[in-house]
Amino acid sequence: MSRNADGIAGNTKDVTDDVKAFGHDVLKLANSIGAEARSRADDIGDSARDQTKAAYANVKAQVSGNPAMALGIAAGVGILVGFLLKGRH
Repeated sequence: MSRNADGIAGNTKDVTDDVKAFGHDVLKLANSIGAEARSRADDIGDSARDQTKAAYANVKAQVSGNPAMALGIAAGVGILVGFLLKGRH
């Protein structure tokens, strides 16, 4: 009987060790996936920031080059927004 008990105890220890190793592997995988997600999010943020700066520079150049047209467009958009908001009430 004690042989069976020893065998069961040994198997239990093996299973416990396997579960611990599996948990460690899952944790490493989760950390790796998290690091990759952070890296991709940083890349997307950098790209969005660069595109926003380029768009701002383009708009600034257009306004500086033709201020009367920019003022007219701004006034037109303001009037349009005013009509849209007035229609909601």
